[in-house]
Amino acid sequence: MAAVLSTIIAFPAHAYADTGTDAKDMKELKMTPEIRPTDAGFYVALDGGSNFAQVTDTKKVVQSDSAAGVGTATSYGTGSGGVGWVGGLKVGYNFESYDLGNGFGLQPAVEAEAYYLNSYTKQNYSTAGNYPANGFRAQYNDGAFMLNGLVRLKTGTLFTPYLGAGVGGEYITNTSVTLYDPSANAKFPLSGADDFDFAVQGIAGFDIEVAKHWDFFTEYKFIAAIDPTLSNSVNVHGVPDVANGTYSAKYEPGYIGQHLITAGLKYNF
Repeated sequence: MAAVLSTIIAFPAHAYADTGTDAKDMKELKMTPEIRPTDAGFYVALDGGSNFAQVTDTKKVVQSDSAAGVGTATSYGTGSGGVGWVGGLKVGYNFESYDLGNGFGLQPAVEAEAYYLNSYTKQNYSTAGNYPANGFRAQYNDGAFMLNGLVRLKTGTLFTPYLGAGVGGEYITNTSVTLYDPSANAKFPLSGADDFDFAVQGIAGFDIEVAKHWDFFTEYKFIAAIDPTLSNSVNVHGVPDVANGTYSAKYEPGYIGQHLITAGLKYNF
C-alpha cells in the first residue's frame, strides 16, 4: 500500500518537472531573433510600348560629295519625330535589400536588356552651294543592347518605384530616306545606311506585384546614341547647275535620342 501511495505522489511531481522544462524551451525559442526571408534573386521580363519622339542634335554637318560640285550643307535646323514603337526583353538580378526602417528598404539590381526601336524623323537644314535639298525625312529601325544599374525603393507594399541608368550600344539603320527641296517641289530618295554607336540611357519606373512571382511594371526611358554617322547616297537629276548622277550624303548629328514609354510583365525566380 505504501508503494502505491509513493507512485501516485511521485507522478504529478515528475509531470510538473517536465512541464517546466518544456515551458523554458518554448520561452527560449520565442526569444530567438526572427530570420527575414531573402528578397534577392533573378528575374526575366518582357515589355513594349511607344517611341514618342526622336530628337537630333543639329550642330554637325550633312555633307554631299564636294567633288561632284554639289557643295557642303551645314545643318542648323531643328529635328522632330513621329510616334513609333518599341519592344524588348531583359534579364536581371535583385540584390538583398538594405533596411531603412519603418517598412522601407533600398534594393540595388543589375540587368541586361535588348530591345527594338521603330521611329522616323524630319530634319531641316540650310545649304551652302547648290545642294539640291533643304530637308530630309527617314525611317529608323534600331536595336539597343544595354547593361543597366537600378535602385528600387521597397515600400512594404505591392508598389515599388525605381530609378536607373544604363550604357551599351545601339545599332541604327535608316531607310526610306528622302531629301526634299520645297522651292523646286522636288524629292530625292536616298539609299539606306547603318551604324553601330555607343549609347546611354536613363530609366524611371515602378513595379506592382500582381501574383506570386509576377510583377507588372512600367518605365520611361531616354536613350541617346552618341555621334552616329550615316552615309547614304542620293540620285540627283534635273537640278539646275548640278550634273545628273549619284552623290554621297553623310548625316552626322551629335546624338540621336529617343523617348520611350513601356509596360510589361516580370517573373521573379
